[in-house]
Amino acid sequence: MKTFYLIAGTKGGIGKTFIATLLADMALQSGKKVVLYDCDDENHTLEESYPVKIENLTVNPVAIDSARDMDYPLDQVINDIISQEEADRKENCFYVADMKAGTSARTMQWMEGLPYDWFLEKHISIVLIGVVTSEIDSVATLAVWIRTYLDDIRNGKLHLVVIKNDVMQTDFDYYDAKLHPALKNLPSVREIVLPAMSIKSFKNIRGNKSTVGQVAGGIDSADFLLPMERYRCRHYFQIASEALKDVFEPFEQKESS
Repeated sequence: MKTFYLIAGTKGGIGKTFIATLLADMALQSGKKVVLYDCDDENHTLEESYPVKIENLTVNPVAIDSARDMDYPLDQVINDIISQEEADRKENCFYVADMKAGTSARTMQWMEGLPYDWFLEKHISIVLIGVVTSEIDSVATLAVWIRTYLDDIRNGKLHLVVIKNDVMQTDFDYYDAKLHPALKNLPSVREIVLPAMSIKSFKNIRGNKSTVGQVAGGIDSADFLLPMERYRCRHYFQIASEALKDVFEPFEQKESS
């Protein structure tokens, strides 16, 4: 099964890129081909997390702010996916676009023009990943995306995974009251709670341009971590992989019309 994951451009600082790296590293460990699109050409955090070449991984920076000659700079992502698929790509591929933080009406206009029928013909599911914390702002920002695409989610054209990042280790009361009731009975929606990771270790790994999965898998020797920090990193990756495993379960695809 091939899947295109769009990590929604919701509020900044809630763990979108962290989750993108967790999913990419999980996919690599399971033998998938992974293509990442770093759509934040201001910070480049996703691209910088993979400074060395890794087998089966491609990281593509996407020029958003500088591509002024394009009506929709995010077309670069779709153009690349089409190019790879039309080249008769047979692998079980995992495409991930990590969107720039901030809800943009322009981005939503771009999504309205996605070639959904082409994705269906190629048997590629499109999954929108929304990340929230217990902060009200993160929920309110995601709510804009859900209101915009609720009909597409209901009819199965677009699938939704909400990842509740427990980084603050407090209840998700606002999400549970405002968004969960509208989503709980929809077959194209999954809700996942991601346990918190040590902030110190997270900052240390990101500051050294690595990822939890690279440390856990031995791709990065992580000499910048103490032995127990490396052990806890491996342990966290196991916990996170278990929590996020449903992201990889295939959704039922709407039939192409």
